[in-house]
Amino acid sequence: MHRAYFVRSLSDPELAGVFRDAPPLLERLVADLIRSGQAGGQVPAGIDTFLEAELLLAAVDGLQTAVVLGQRGVEQTVALVDRLLDRLFTA
Repeated sequence: MHRAYFVRSLSDPELAGVFRDAPPLLERLVADLIRSGQAGGQVPAGIDTFLEAELLLAAVDGLQTAVVLGQRGVEQTVALVDRLLDRLFTA
């Protein structure tokens, strides 16, 4: 569904604005969740939360394309995301 709206946003300036604004908002949300993990002792204190959020979201974006194209299965994709989260949330 995301890809269908993305393609439409290429010719719809209003929808393009939504896509343009969404990544920074989502990155801030994920960074805040990682910071919560730091506060709870689940994420190392020295981690750059915003950088980790950007990396996680970039990975998920690439993985969703691979799923849509049939290059990866859902289970394999979930396992990869779990591995990324396990590396970050070490406690």
